[in-house]
Amino acid sequence: MTSSLYAWGWLAGAPTEQLSPAPYPAPSGALRLCAGGFGVGYVLSSTDAAVLSFGGDGGEQAPLLGGAVPLCAAAGYEFGLLVTLDGELLQLRGWGCNTHGQAPPRSPLPPGPRVAQLAAGERHALLLLADGSVLGLGDGGSGQLGPQWRDGRREAAPVPLPAACVCVAAGARHSLFALAGSAGVAACGWGLYGQLGNGDIADASQPAALPSLDGVSITQVAAGLAHSLALTDGGDVYAWGRNDAGQLGLGAAGRGASAPTLLEAPEVAEGDVVGLRAGARHSAALLRDGGVLCWGWGAHGAVGGGGAEDIASPVRVPLPGRATELQCGWWHTFALVASS
Repeated sequence: MTSSLYAWGWLAGAPTEQLSPAPYPAPSGALRLCAGGFGVGYVLSSTDAAVLSFGGDGGEQAPLLGGAVPLCAAAGYEFGLLVTLDGELLQLRGWGCNTHGQAPPRSPLPPGPRVAQLAAGERHALLLLADGSVLGLGDGGSGQLGPQWRDGRREAAPVPLPAACVCVAAGARHSLFALAGSAGVAACGWGLYGQLGNGDIADASQPAALPSLDGVSITQVAAGLAHSLALTDGGDVYAWGRNDAGQLGLGAAGRGASAPTLLEAPEVAEGDVVGLRAGARHSAALLRDGGVLCWGWGAHGAVGGGGAEDIASPVRVPLPGRATELQCGWWHTFALVASS
């Protein structure tokens, strides 16, 4: 099976905004897709080599990684990250904006559990390790790295969590952690729009489990500029935070939610959602049948409906085939679509 890349929204280097999904140039053999603030990253593999590119204003192309093996990748607002294994050496490699230490050109990682997932926000990044612990680096000024790193970190350091973690998400200045078992979600960082989900709008530097999701098994979290999403093991979707453009998918824009709210739209209420993604002010879901739903801010065409209006309820994006992977940048969305 081969896949083609389709994109919609504001795309780096494109002459105009793309209001509907259209084929986008992609190197052959793309294995993983990482959408960031101004572009897209591709993790490519050929026996023992990989390259990750990031397009857009101030973006740079990472060099061929020689014999290093790529393990995971992420793209943030103006930076990209890649974890590689070079022999026995684990390294975090970054490019683009590194003002807060969020994208070190080359930084050895401490020995121990492998990195299972990377998440990149506006100015910080999170590394989920295979043992369920989390490391963070970059800007910590809003508490997004935990209480001890308010001044930020230029090397990955532990984020204190109430339980083991299975998925991380980095928003503009807040962090989300899907906790193992049925421990729900923990959050910390910027809270002005209720994006921490704890019923308050204050910043919080100590990651704490959300009372309303206690006992709920969460498999994925996604974080936008100021909104948050969570997916349960049964395919239910919760949303909270800012809703000025309908990015929560509650059927109307405007009033946000300071605690997780179950989405009841028919498109997401059947338990068929298998993946959640968040852009700056829009959201997207990957369905079991390979369909893609989008909702939220439409000014740049990021919701893929063919227009530039906001959409406050999930709607299916017209794609020529089954989507196998989905990512949101800040103002755009990408999907890998199976072509055979």
